[in-house]
This record gives sequence, C-alpha cells and structure tokens, in this order.
Amino acid sequence: MARSPAAGVVLVSVGVFAVSLVLPAFSYVTEGDRYQAFTGIVALGLGVLPAFTALFSLPSGDLSFLPMLAWFANPMLLAAWVATGMNWRRGALGFGLASLALGLGFAFARHLQMQEGTTKNVWLGAGYYTWIAAMVVAVGVAMLMDGDTREAR
Repeated sequence: MARSPAAGVVLVSVGVFAVSLVLPAFSYVTEGDRYQAFTGIVALGLGVLPAFTALFSLPSGDLSFLPMLAWFANPMLLAAWVATGMNWRRGALGFGLASLALGLGFAFARHLQMQEGTTKNVWLGAGYYTWIAAMVVAVGVAMLMDGDTREAR
C-alpha cells in the first residue's frame, strides 16, 4: 500500500497533540472551594471513566453529561490520523470533523459532574486549545488531500 504524502504532514498534528499532553488542559473549583488543575495527560488518562459513565448513564433531564463525551474526540482523532495514512480522504475528514465537534463540546462546560459533587467555574487552559489545534490541523490536512487513492482490494 502506498504511503500518503499527507501522512508526513499529519505528524504536525501528532506533535501538537503531544505538546497538549504536558500543558494544563482545564481547571475548576469544587463546591468546597478547592482548586484543581489537570494536564492533558491526566485528562486523557482519567477522562475515559467519566466519558463511558456519561455514555451509558441515563441523562437526568439536563445536558450536564455532554462535556464528558469530549474524551471520545481522542479515538476519533487517532482514526483520522490512520485514515490519512491510508489515503482515505473521506474517512480522515469525517473522523477529523467528528473529533473537532466532540472536542469543542467541552468548551461549553460550565459545570462538571465529579465524584465529590458538581463543580463550578471551569476554566480551559492552554492544553485544551492546543488539543483543539491538533484536530484543526488534522482536518486541514484531510481537506488538502487528493481524492481517495486507496488501492482496490
């Protein structure tokens, strides 16, 4: 299978994603006025539990569970990178846009459901915006790719 020329460019997205892992992604103050901040790597590692909880729990009538689904932007971004490497433009664009939509959903988080209770005052950090930039680069690369050039099986 031929390697996509865009596969080299997508490494920029991978690099930007890697940088986002060491930057502060978000912070909040709990109901007990305790400040907590999370780097991207912590958000990536620990975010899977609330993401699946939000996915499989019944909504309580409000949309407070939606920011928790933002974690699913990570596997979508990975799928976009793989699709780019496979010269699958539609897949790269679809997965990239899905990743971006899920990731941007976290920007609307004002309250997060946590074990210690509902939080308040959620602030987005440089890691969050760098994470979003990695998705924007992946979408941009997919948009600039030639049509699907995968070999027929």
